[in-house]
Amino acid sequence: MRGWISLPWGSDPAATGTLDEKAMAAICSIPVRLEVEWRVSEVQGLAGVRLALRAELVLSAVEVCVSMRAPGSGAERAPADDVRDNVRKVSLFPLGMRVPRNEQRVFAPIPRGHGFLRAIDDRGRPLSGNCELGPCGATRRTDMSFRTEVDVRAWVAPRISAVPGRHEFIVRGELTFVRGVSLALKARPDNGGGTAVIVVGPGTTLQAHERRLEGDGAAEAWVFAGFVDEWGHELSDPRLLGVHVLQ
Repeated sequence: MRGWISLPWGSDPAATGTLDEKAMAAICSIPVRLEVEWRVSEVQGLAGVRLALRAELVLSAVEVCVSMRAPGSGAERAPADDVRDNVRKVSLFPLGMRVPRNEQRVFAPIPRGHGFLRAIDDRGRPLSGNCELGPCGATRRTDMSFRTEVDVRAWVAPRISAVPGRHEFIVRGELTFVRGVSLALKARPDNGGGTAVIVVGPGTTLQAHERRLEGDGAAEAWVFAGFVDEWGHELSDPRLLGVHVLQ
């Protein structure tokens, strides 16, 4: 037999994939950077300005960390950092991945030279500080750094390795923005109105390319997995996917 074998207890229904795939999911907050470029123009006969606006959301890394342990006492528990063996990481979404937004031309009822923009979520809650729009005719740029909530999912499926005695898996994943990211264009003083420009809508999903992951180990290995960032900091608690056998 080769592949996953049954555990002595039920699996987590929320994280179950197919018979050949084991799934895991986590909702976490990740740091992002919103790069914005804009140019303000006057609009004859209207009380407001027009903006040529371009924005790109730059992601931090999301990786899957897989640890394989030989059977033994306590093997069913998530291993501590100092007892993990045969740890492998595979990148789902690399550091600096961009979610671009095509340039938009937006009219905003803002008096010339008396407005600002800031990042907000889909409920209108501020994500960043304010940045002045500036005078007409000049192109301006700014970076806004903040955190946003995402739903990350991954599926891990065993494959037959070309090298005898090695565990091999195919990992695929997706990332969904739980809260959207928009730009709010507001007049000063802020009277609660304004114009919102959606950068990433809530429910927007990014698909990760399939990745291959290999590891040495015993013929029978307890496989744990969790999400980490580019520095290896945990974004979710590691969980037991199952027992994988080579024989």
